[in-house]
Amino acid sequence: MRLKTKSGKYYQKSLREDERVVAERKAKELWYEVTSLDRKDILYTDKRFGAVFKKFLDSNNFGSTRKERMGSFYNFLLSRDDCPLRDLRVHEFNNDHWLEYLQWRTHLYSDRTKFTDAEVHSLGTVRTPARATLHSERSIIRQMLLWASKKKLLATVPNMDSVTLTLATTHNINVNHGKTRGVNPPPQLWSRIKRKLYEWAFWDMKGAYYYDRAKYNDTFSPTKKDVDNWLNCGVDIDFNPYDEETGSSENRSRAANKRFARKRLYYAIVISEATLLRPTTELSSTRWRDLEITKSSRHPDLLIPLLTTHQSKRSNDRMKEDRTRTAVGRYGSAVHFLRWRKISREYGFGEDDDFIFPRWTNKEERDSGIKQPCKFAEEGRTFSLLLQKWGLNRVATGESITLYSCRHAAISRRISAGWNLLDVATAANTSVLSISQSYAKEWAVAAADRFANTFKDGVIKIPEERRDMVIRLYDAEYGSDTRLEPSEEDIIK
Repeated sequence: MRLKTKSGKYYQKSLREDERVVAERKAKELWYEVTSLDRKDILYTDKRFGAVFKKFLDSNNFGSTRKERMGSFYNFLLSRDDCPLRDLRVHEFNNDHWLEYLQWRTHLYSDRTKFTDAEVHSLGTVRTPARATLHSERSIIRQMLLWASKKKLLATVPNMDSVTLTLATTHNINVNHGKTRGVNPPPQLWSRIKRKLYEWAFWDMKGAYYYDRAKYNDTFSPTKKDVDNWLNCGVDIDFNPYDEETGSSENRSRAANKRFARKRLYYAIVISEATLLRPTTELSSTRWRDLEITKSSRHPDLLIPLLTTHQSKRSNDRMKEDRTRTAVGRYGSAVHFLRWRKISREYGFGEDDDFIFPRWTNKEERDSGIKQPCKFAEEGRTFSLLLQKWGLNRVATGESITLYSCRHAAISRRISAGWNLLDVATAANTSVLSISQSYAKEWAVAAADRFANTFKDGVIKIPEERRDMVIRLYDAEYGSDTRLEPSEEDIIK
């Protein structure tokens, strides 16, 4: 079958039929379809959805920061044989196919008899995808369809329903509508997590320190060279006394890149907490030249780190093109920057043009000038798997703790320290409304005395007899050991 289209190009296809009558019938059906599309100025093609998507990727007709996400989406989903979109002709795509895809996508790993939790985690995914994930995939598909429309592969871009709670319920779409960026962990739990993370990250330096403690004059400061010498000393290495906190010795890789990655994750968390930069491209895009350390005007011996990011989230003004902002770190965080730069240099990074949190490259790649930031999505996956291993991945309400929880914990500490709403919103680079809504409980706790309204001119209204009665009832119900007593620091204040 051969047909000349309005564009002057010929469309030709073998119908692969042995009988002439059947071939003629198929040819007429195909002729009608091609000419109908030709009248709409659509270039008829037998290209399937997956093939057009591949051409779209090859065109690079999108932002450079999107390519990796789009390629990952294509490889993970559209390259699968069972994907309902893969062999669909692109000009036939409509909203019904989109809903069919959502049903397939969200139930891909929901069957626990086929996939264990370990298998799902090894694939880097979850059983119930978040709504934000599906919205991201929707935007990628629409961007590809817009490109196909410009290439005259389809007449109009079809409507694709947004994933709402009503839509998910109506069409049996298994999606998580809850918060996806992690919950704010209780202070004691977060302190425990950071302690275990520290032990996990610095097991090699602790080993070198315990092996020859007198060398460091009671100062914990082994270098990479010291660690390498300890690992290669040829004697049986005793991993005690820190095995119980960091796991079995068999799980500790002695490779330099693995040891570097552990410390990178730890410092990414503490620096994100200190600066309130989001543990996303906002933090990973920073280089050492973006760091400035200045002295406090009140106390010259106090150093203040200033870190500038060029990928700041445009929370308050989405039309703003400039995404640069400078985050101010806490006084004590200067030591984290300085220690991490020292460690980075020992592993071949740490120059002004290097990323503060770089992707590991071998010496040959570094010498050739290859510099890439680490992927915080991978850092977050590592962090989540660690918490699951330690049994610290959820709070009492069942909500998950994620890498983004470090930002929640840092904002909560500032609220507890008495920061006002505007200062917190400015330091966190987000709106006042977002802070007031997301951290309403923290504000209530921080201002509990004022909200309780039991003071007048500094005098407590409640009689002392009633206070004593309340204490006795409280101790009888909860026990005196649960009562929060003022610390020495509070007493001094």
